[in-house]
Amino acid sequence: MPKLFHDEYRRAVPPDDASKRILVSLRNVLTPVASVHRYFGSEVALYFAWMNHFTLWLLAPAGVGVAAYCRMNFFGYTVDDDPYLPFHSLFVVFWSACFLRSWDQRCSELSWHWNVHGIELLTGLRPEEYRPGYHGELRQSRATGQPERYYPYPNRILAYIVSVVVTSMMLVVAFCVMICSLNLQGYMDAPATSFEKFFYIPRLARLAHPGAIFDPNQTEYFGIMSMGPVVLHVTAIMHMNKFYRSVAQWLTELENHELVAAHQSSLIAKRFVFEAFDCYIALFYVGFVQQDIRKLRNELICLYGVDSIRRVFVESVLPLVLDRISRYRLSRRAAELKRLYF
Repeated sequence: MPKLFHDEYRRAVPPDDASKRILVSLRNVLTPVASVHRYFGSEVALYFAWMNHFTLWLLAPAGVGVAAYCRMNFFGYTVDDDPYLPFHSLFVVFWSACFLRSWDQRCSELSWHWNVHGIELLTGLRPEEYRPGYHGELRQSRATGQPERYYPYPNRILAYIVSVVVTSMMLVVAFCVMICSLNLQGYMDAPATSFEKFFYIPRLARLAHPGAIFDPNQTEYFGIMSMGPVVLHVTAIMHMNKFYRSVAQWLTELENHELVAAHQSSLIAKRFVFEAFDCYIALFYVGFVQQDIRKLRNELICLYGVDSIRRVFVESVLPLVLDRISRYRLSRRAAELKRLYF
């Protein structure tokens, strides 16, 4: 134990009182960040401060989880038929966003208190940078009297409208792809409400009937054919996200932001909205519209299982195979040149 921690511990608990020492040890769940800062410096202290902050914030989802568990036991629900269980997941999503904002404030507070220099390296903040591609009319600045570039705000509003319209059209395409995927998987075979009848496509749903090509209960070839709709959906998601990246870049350039930070924020917002909708709309539909936990579980396993296999293949297996092929071709070429000249 470092001498600093040892001295503070001895001052807090007398050496002849073992019971108090045990009690203080049980209470001191959180790391003494001030002592860590004095002994190890700000970088290590910020890490332990984050751990303390995260530990305290975990009390909220833990409490909600215990309440959801008690409610299930009280009303006789299980994880498969509790209609309110998906709202716990939704709470965790909002909790994570609030936690990040809270930690940003706590990090700034500690950095100011510790007089940390170069805090932009720790918090991700950067000085304002002007975007090289920014264009506009030259006018005289009211503050400095020097010429400056000015882009009319109504023009940017028009660009925002174009961004909303184009993104909405692509979101509609993503929603249609999701509906086709759910029909191919047999999730829309028996519409429960009049709302779902609009999304029922008989020609696609028949492909998931018993004995059909995408029958989810088939056993031939280990049921690989039943994964066909999920594979197609994951492939469509990958290509739509890739296509929208270029579209989002073009839309953000059209908005003509002056600062790099504003440009990046707008680009990230577009990509987040589209990719989150594209990736999770099927799970949201099954979980909150159909409220079928079994279907939601199957959809989660299928989507993330197939996507994990795709990532491993694209990011690991395929580069390895291409590298081996390239080396083989180079070795053959070197052997041919060696025979030719030597």
